[in-house]
Amino acid sequence: MFRTLSCIALLVACAGASAQQTPAEALEDYVGGLRNGDTAQLLRVLHSAGQVCFQSGPTRPAPTCESFASAAPRWTATADPNAHGKVLHQHDATPTMSTITYELHVRNTHFIDQFLMYRIDGRWWIMAKNTEIVPD
Repeated sequence: MFRTLSCIALLVACAGASAQQTPAEALEDYVGGLRNGDTAQLLRVLHSAGQVCFQSGPTRPAPTCESFASAAPRWTATADPNAHGKVLHQHDATPTMSTITYELHVRNTHFIDQFLMYRIDGRWWIMAKNTEIVPD
């Protein structure tokens, strides 16, 4: 009986630890952090060594980049319950590396994001994000 309960507990723990199985599911966690204004939720998918680069047309001739650690609190300062997005294209270069083009709508702004993601220890992490505002 004890052995059966131990096995069940182990299965439940493993299921909880691997909640996101795909890069797209990890991006749902990312959008959830924006939707909820939750920096901790956002940082669960943004790798600590990662960065974001932003380019926006002729007024910004060169991209500006910053670490996720400095950008995330600003991104979640104002929750947006209507934040949503969708995968436009996904290319899995290997079983542990993926690039995703993603359309994001947050705080009345339309973005196209390009994510580089790695699967590390069974979890998908955003390592790099390049983003641009799409004019209406």
